[in-house]
Amino acid sequence: MKHVFFTALFALSTIMLSAQVKEIIQHDDVAQLKSHLETNKLDECLMISGDNYNLLILAIKYEAMQVFHHVLDNKADLDHICADKSPLMYAVKYNRVEMFKTLVESGADLEVKSKIKKRSVLDYIKKYERQDIASYLDEMK
Repeated sequence: MKHVFFTALFALSTIMLSAQVKEIIQHDDVAQLKSHLETNKLDECLMISGDNYNLLILAIKYEAMQVFHHVLDNKADLDHICADKSPLMYAVKYNRVEMFKTLVESGADLEVKSKIKKRSVLDYIKKYERQDIASYLDEMK
């Protein structure tokens, strides 16, 4: 019985933490983020609204530039996959061109593939018809 209680309590605290993190990132509040999370948890996938996101991906989703740069400065894994997408794939999905460029310039792997669907960043560029990102990659060659 104690095990069930503590498991439920842990699950509830995880849900509450995830909701707090989502709100902090939506407000692009680095100071609050620092007080809620440890640096070693930057890459942890959190369940938020039925999907898994890490801090870098949430910053991309909500276009939270301060959080984005904070997470990059603290050496987040640029290729960590949550919900079968890498941060670059999310940058394509949400059309975050400047974030996409920053990730590439910071060393994100353009060749990484999603684990389940085996899609690449280029597959997402085609799927979402992101000509501006495709042009940027063409210029890099």
